[in-house]
Amino acid sequence: MSNRVALNSSDHQARAIKHESVADALFARQEEWSTVCYFYASLHRVQAALVDDPIFQDPLRLQQKSRLLKPADRFCDSHTGFFRPGGIKSWGLNELVRLLYRDISVPYEALYINSIHVRYENGPALSLERLKAHATDIKIAFQQRRLIAK
Repeated sequence: MSNRVALNSSDHQARAIKHESVADALFARQEEWSTVCYFYASLHRVQAALVDDPIFQDPLRLQQKSRLLKPADRFCDSHTGFFRPGGIKSWGLNELVRLLYRDISVPYEALYINSIHVRYENGPALSLERLKAHATDIKIAFQQRRLIAK
């Protein structure tokens, strides 16, 4: 985790709404950069869910998910994790979504990968309609409080 102050759940939700608003405006113009904004709206919904997820208040449940998972990992701020010197695991949001929120792992990964395609390659591999649908699936899961580790 960096030295930045971690946002709380409400802050993440506000950021998600802001990014989604920009995404919708870009999507209306069929602009590929809507993909990046939909991804970051989804990322902030995941971060809000992680901050509030009760599993991080229960060390036994955390250890049952992974012996490497710690309460502070809910505040991770990188996309992918890595091993730090001394063999300490750093979690990324992608790994936490796969581990804790399997129901949205496919749409989240698709948004992540396609946002990279927009930023660094020749644009998204999936249609903008499909990518917006993925973001909507994540939004609905968040709103229905389904982003809670089982």
